[in-house]
Amino acid sequence: ILSVGIVVMILGEFFVRYHLQKLAKRLNRILDGMTQVMDGDLDVRIPVDKNGDELDVISRCFNEMCVNLDDHIKKRYLAEIEQKNAEMSALQSQINPHFLFNTLNLIVHTIQSGETRTAARLVKSTADLLRSSLAITQLQIPLKQELKLLKLYLIIFQERYQGRISIELSIQETLPSLLIPPFIIQPLIENSLKHGLKDTLQGSRICISIKDYEEYALLTVTDNGDGANPDLLFQILRGNISGIGIRNIYERLHRLYPQKDVMEIWTTPGKGTSVRIKLYKENPHEYSDC
Repeated sequence: ILSVGIVVMILGEFFVRYHLQKLAKRLNRILDGMTQVMDGDLDVRIPVDKNGDELDVISRCFNEMCVNLDDHIKKRYLAEIEQKNAEMSALQSQINPHFLFNTLNLIVHTIQSGETRTAARLVKSTADLLRSSLAITQLQIPLKQELKLLKLYLIIFQERYQGRISIELSIQETLPSLLIPPFIIQPLIENSLKHGLKDTLQGSRICISIKDYEEYALLTVTDNGDGANPDLLFQILRGNISGIGIRNIYERLHRLYPQKDVMEIWTTPGKGTSVRIKLYKENPHEYSDC
């Protein structure tokens, strides 16, 4: 009897240990799945055994939770993308009329000056520019495409000011495929004309440079004018003063590169104004054009 009792105790302990090890293995599997979800992996699924116990119920509910959570996040993410696309499209639709308005103003001033041949060249250049700009439907375009638009604009610009303002370009050739929002350079030129060079056109200079850095390309537009009023620039960026150019650029860049430093404006009375924009190479929010 004692021998049989000892054998039964040994077998009982063996089966208890085996059952506990099996439970521990299943619990560790559940804990590992939870850890993966905490790390952001919602594709994890816990195998459901056919024991019909509480751990199977937990595993099944966990898998259903991952599926529902993944669906919810995807729907929320797509909704945010659609909202961001709508906001960017609205900002883009603002800059296009603004771009056309300023270009037509150049033509009007030229006609009023009696320079009919120059006006005719401006009309042709404007038509070429509009044809190229209206073909843009993307929220971001390659830098080389933006530079083509800039060159078309500068043809019109040089015709209007007849050498009184010189434009200097310094673009590194290593960035042709960098994606940027369209029409961000031309409004900066107009900003220099409006706030920095309006009283001293003769001998004025606007320098445009794009330098390649590790994380971003630095776009700088500098003029040698009288300098802008810092309070005025602050009010423009806050949206308290009507105007599309600088504020529009800031809003579009801020939506593309949230929580990043996108723009700096330095102005010195009597020396000029410099606007510096960081165009990040890795965009954390790649918005589709759908």
